[in-house]
Amino acid sequence: MTGGHDNGGDDTNRFALTRRALVAGVGAGVGAFVGSAPAFAAEPVGAVTSLVGQAFAGRRQLGAEGPVYLEELIRTDVASRLDMRLGKTTVLKLGPDTRVRIDKFLVDAGGELTLERGSMLFDGKDGGFPKGLSVKSPYATIAVRGTRFFAGELDTPLEVFVYRGEVVVNSGRRSLALGVGDGVSLGQRGAGAPEVKPWRQPKIERANAQFLS
Repeated sequence: MTGGHDNGGDDTNRFALTRRALVAGVGAGVGAFVGSAPAFAAEPVGAVTSLVGQAFAGRRQLGAEGPVYLEELIRTDVASRLDMRLGKTTVLKLGPDTRVRIDKFLVDAGGELTLERGSMLFDGKDGGFPKGLSVKSPYATIAVRGTRFFAGELDTPLEVFVYRGEVVVNSGRRSLALGVGDGVSLGQRGAGAPEVKPWRQPKIERANAQFLS
């Protein structure tokens, strides 16, 4: 009789231990899932419009028409290309092996982007951005005044070219104003002070070839 009672106690203890282990395991799994989930803003600031290859926003793999959220690091794989729309009128094209972070963005009013590496083509509205818009990189900060321009790696670590409108490139040593057809090269050691020069068509075509048409 006593032995039966002891076995029942052991069974109860084993059940309690198993239940606690199960609850702890589920809790750990939930915690790991929550920890890996990106912290999104309430509303997306943009969406993918075209994609060839693979691209990611943080840990999320992006697909056609997938949303893009504030403060996400958007990256493309080697040989991949991505087009996205920010707000209603801004188009951002990314070339292969590119990393861009959307630091701030107010719909069609302005914001801040960071180009960590690779190449991008920015196409904004002609009226400019009332709140101001800038693109930061390790080599310069680009102040955007409603325009279409290229920024990224080509012959040097950072080159900027203006198709339409105007940008101001601040390299830390000087500020350079670029108009239509102007380009500047930065980040090349021993090259001296950067100079604004017109780009010839072959170089413009090499820049264009990095993006989806």
